[in-house]
Amino acid sequence: MVWRLGREPVIVQALGSKVESWSIISPNEISIQLRDSSIRNVIVRSLPVMMGFEPKTEIIGLIDIISEDEMSERYRKLYQELKCLEFETESTGLLTKKLIFKPYFEIQKLQKFITDLKPKDDLINALEQDPTLIDLIYKARPHEMYAALQSLKPADLKSIRSEEEFLRRKADFFRDPSKITWIVTVAKMLISRGFLGHKKTYIGLVSLLDHVSIIIIEVTRGIQKEYEQKIKIT
Repeated sequence: MVWRLGREPVIVQALGSKVESWSIISPNEISIQLRDSSIRNVIVRSLPVMMGFEPKTEIIGLIDIISEDEMSERYRKLYQELKCLEFETESTGLLTKKLIFKPYFEIQKLQKFITDLKPKDDLINALEQDPTLIDLIYKARPHEMYAALQSLKPADLKSIRSEEEFLRRKADFFRDPSKITWIVTVAKMLISRGFLGHKKTYIGLVSLLDHVSIIIIEVTRGIQKEYEQKIKIT
């Protein structure tokens, strides 16, 4: 369950004036409209991990690049190029934990169905070379971060019965995408300490999500501009 203090979720109180509005999606999920952020809307959800452990808090933002109305054959290749940039993080070190960026794990699994899908490091390089981002990671200390393109239609999820079918559907979407949307997530396991204990953490995680999204948008727009120039030339 998303933690509450009184009538409002703890994270809403922690973010204060950064919140324009919020609404309940389910007992474990809320939607927050943010002010002055690269991502206007975020989803905050609490996920159980295992017995005896605190739940994991995920903060998820969506970045719409090409909407369903704008999507056409000309943007299919753009989606496929961006798919190669998906990333996740891995925690290393025993005493001093450090997050390292690496290609999203699903890229390798999808290679069974899309032989020419190869990870590219353009986005990872941009993230690793941004000093502000490194500072935000150090302060917020997330346990996970990842970004992937939306790769399924919501209706497809109801009928999928196996991992192989799941990957096949994603491969089909790769060949004929209906939109281009980045899904960006930061996550951390938080011990229940009430409002004061996590105010800085919540602000830090949202600031981190915002800055990661800014970098993703910059890299994406750069690739999109190059792609659209090629279309004009041809």
